[in-house]
Amino acid sequence: APPNDLPVPNAGSASSVPRPDHLPLSLPEPRFEMRSSRHCLKCGSAGCKGKEGHIFCPSACMDCEQVTCRGRNSRRPDKRCD
Repeated sequence: APPNDLPVPNAGSASSVPRPDHLPLSLPEPRFEMRSSRHCLKCGSAGCKGKEGHIFCPSACMDCEQVTCRGRNSRRPDKRCD
């Protein structure tokens, strides 16, 4: 028989912490944010063919009102074309 003055292994460790024996009944469903629809960077219209590329847009630029303009930068859509 081991002597009583020796420490008990794993006494007070994290494995001896009481844990809940049940799982939650329903896990929260992940929320997916809706992506904004594509729009033309030249005229700003969602129904324009230019949403696939500025060369397909027949309209004038929404900033400078020139038909020959390429429109806004797709990487910085908040900045004007100027």
